[in-house]
Amino acid sequence: MAESMNQSLADELITMMNDDQRLLQQMFETGELPSDAYHPVIKALHEHIFKQNIRNKHSQES
Repeated sequence: MAESMNQSLADELITMMNDDQRLLQQMFETGELPSDAYHPVIKALHEHIFKQNIRNKHSQES
């Protein structure tokens, strides 16, 4: 069971990384990046991912 949970976590992390990289590339292409600040769009993506992970964790504990 731990192995399947580890694979599930690994898959989720890879998906999150790909989403992050895709958004960063789009923003770079539109000239929104580079930026000295934590861009609000990136921050929103990271907050969404964090909240999704919390929900997933709670649903796995149930």
